[in-house]
Amino acid sequence: WRSIVPADFDGPCLTIEQDPVDASLLFVGTEHGLWISRNGGGKWTRFEKKGLPTVAVPSLVVHQTQHDLVIGTHGRAAYVIDDIRALRNADAWTSGEVALLTPQPAIPWEIAQTGESRFPGSEEFRGENRAYGAILALWIGPKAAEQLDEKKVAAKGAPNRDKDDPVSGDAEGAVESGSSEADRGDAANQQGETKQTPSEDEPANRAPFALEPGEVELVIERAVEPDLGRRVRVLRTKVKAGHNRIVWDLREDPARPGKNAKPGSGGGMLVLPGRYRVHTRIGEFEAETHVDVLPDPRLSISESDRRAKYDAIRNAEGLASAMRAVFERIDSVRADAKAMSARLDELRKLRAHETRLADNDEVARTLPTDESLAEALGSCKAFDKKLKTIEERFRVPRGSVQGIADRDTLASRVFEAISRLQSSRDAPSPQQLEAVDRVTAELRPALEAWNRFEQDEVQALRDQVQPLLQWLTPRPPIRIR
Repeated sequence: WRSIVPADFDGPCLTIEQDPVDASLLFVGTEHGLWISRNGGGKWTRFEKKGLPTVAVPSLVVHQTQHDLVIGTHGRAAYVIDDIRALRNADAWTSGEVALLTPQPAIPWEIAQTGESRFPGSEEFRGENRAYGAILALWIGPKAAEQLDEKKVAAKGAPNRDKDDPVSGDAEGAVESGSSEADRGDAANQQGETKQTPSEDEPANRAPFALEPGEVELVIERAVEPDLGRRVRVLRTKVKAGHNRIVWDLREDPARPGKNAKPGSGGGMLVLPGRYRVHTRIGEFEAETHVDVLPDPRLSISESDRRAKYDAIRNAEGLASAMRAVFERIDSVRADAKAMSARLDELRKLRAHETRLADNDEVARTLPTDESLAEALGSCKAFDKKLKTIEERFRVPRGSVQGIADRDTLASRVFEAISRLQSSRDAPSPQQLEAVDRVTAELRPALEAWNRFEQDEVQALRDQVQPLLQWLTPRPPIRIR
């Protein structure tokens, strides 16, 4: 017998639990908290993670199937550390610089709601559930951690991207469009910015190239037929040297993320059951694993019905993608026209200083005439009214209505049709498919009208002010794919 009690143990030991898989993994509950040893008691580390207070721990148990550590405290309820498998035989699976531990099979549970949570006067305490989705354990060694250094990231750009690793996956359901240098923003180009950012009309799952310091990227692809190799999600998260835990919510990338959405945030539709490959790269180090997604065993839905619902939602998301693209175009065109009008007004005021211009004939010759400026300003006001008229075809213009706005707009009908499809996981009903077909038939001519507006009205305004300003840039038409 030998003592495994370290000199700095605080308070009496109340319980000890040995992991049923890794005999060298020990957990000890003391009067003042939880201690962990991964080498049979040779070295102990106090567990001081957020959420577990300094409290007496008289009871511990490792769940046999879920591999969770359940902690019973004295007076502070019970706590659960989800999936402790990353602590088992850690020296073996963390021997490299970057490693991904194969996670437990993930199930997209159907989460039920209960009445008590809706009424504050009748609430009850509810602890936090296990994170929804697949829990990924990522190990980063010291050399790989150097690649996350802020200076090195700034010098090298994205450490886990190369020329043969394109960012965008299958863009089906996204807006069909191209991009040009001008589309990346005239204002940025005029200011001399060289920051690499995506065009606002690039495919939805195309993320910016540059990673922030300390960020890694996990690419998730389907590993079985159908759609073998199709990229479904790109996750980005801040990490540090050592053990890291990342949760994939079992959702694909959104068809078209919001304009200000952080890369890797905000998921789209739930993935189909099956196996998915997870890959990451930090500099010259890389790792991969797989995730098995299982169907909710409580739902009796055939594979063909799941596929039919998946295809229907994916097709309908193309409508949402096109609608969001229109919103972005409207906001962009309005902002450009407003900025252009302000610039024209500045030139008009500058033109009014006759005495100032008299001493500088060269400046006077380069400025537009009063008549051309007045005509251009009038065109800007007329353009804004036309823009508002066509915007009303898609949505209620922002700031035009206080309180509850009229929801009978094309945008509301599009998102309502998608919401109906997503209300269940079984095969789409004829009524749901009919609603999508009906709103698709409404959206196509509306998009054609918008594209004509850009080609005619925006182009006309651009042609008029071309001799005066270089501001509005042409963009490709929006279509449903």
